[in-house]
Amino acid sequence: MSYKKRKLSEEILIDESKRPTLTLDSTVEFTQVLNLDFDNIYESESSNSTTSLNQSGISENSMNTQDFENTVLPDPNNELNVYKKGWALESLRVAKSEFSNKKSKILMVNQPKPNIKLSNKQLQVITNNFKEKLLSLSDKCVILKDRKFGYEIFINGVDNRYWVNALEFQEPINLKSPKFNHVWQGNSFIGYGFKTFEECIEKTNELMVRGKTGVNLFKDYVVDVNFERNRFVSSTKDFKLFTYEEYCKIEKWYFKNKINIMIKTAGQKDLEDLNDEIKNQFSQKIKTTAFQAIQSKMLLPPRRCKFMITIPCANPKYRGKDYTNPENKLYKIGFLFNG
Repeated sequence: MSYKKRKLSEEILIDESKRPTLTLDSTVEFTQVLNLDFDNIYESESSNSTTSLNQSGISENSMNTQDFENTVLPDPNNELNVYKKGWALESLRVAKSEFSNKKSKILMVNQPKPNIKLSNKQLQVITNNFKEKLLSLSDKCVILKDRKFGYEIFINGVDNRYWVNALEFQEPINLKSPKFNHVWQGNSFIGYGFKTFEECIEKTNELMVRGKTGVNLFKDYVVDVNFERNRFVSSTKDFKLFTYEEYCKIEKWYFKNKINIMIKTAGQKDLEDLNDEIKNQFSQKIKTTAFQAIQSKMLLPPRRCKFMITIPCANPKYRGKDYTNPENKLYKIGFLFNG
């Protein structure tokens, strides 16, 4: 069957025979289908349904039976009553005491054993091998600083082995109280344990030459410091050895102004030098040249101070053997290509 849209002018024919014949005066009659008497549906049986209960919650009808004589009601003062407050608190105290005793036993078992002391002969061997690289020397632990990484030598009291662990210091290093973390590679830290002391010393020398801790590529070294303008002056061909007093001054200055510190290359003109040159010309009322305009687009600004490393070095003027004293050594500051 197809349907067509009706036009607005088209008339609709309605079959009047199907139209209802009701009018306003007509009435409709409804026949009474049901005639229910709702008053007689429910009968009152209050006398049979109600039962009185006593204080224990047992009906009086059941109290007259013989079963009631054999029933035992709960005694609120009985020790076996679960809801007795004193019994619950006492059991809680017992449980807490047992838990604390077990916890103390676990702590005693898991408590790490202290490191075994190194002998004086072993300490002397470490001093003769590493000399100016020593930061702290004690019978329980020895801390070394090579270049970027440092090393920790001790005897573990758990497995009775000689251990050497790689360390990474906070730079610039605080020589009196250095801060460091263990070096991790993947999911394990770089550390080795040996049964003999000679193997431990040999592995320490190997870590300083090979692997992740042994390869440190330096970009340049510090040759001068400009404290007024917060600038390091570096060079790839030369370096400067700072004394302990000079290094402490650099350390305090660095932590105070580390956001503004930049690195300039010695003997190389940068954008900052060009700006100073143009300012001097303006003060003398000299115009800028076209070559200076080209230089402003080609020269680079001073670079950020990143990957700074402090390297302790031997002092040729010092003839003693107290290498743990930072005042008896010289210090070289360099910058790595990457961290």
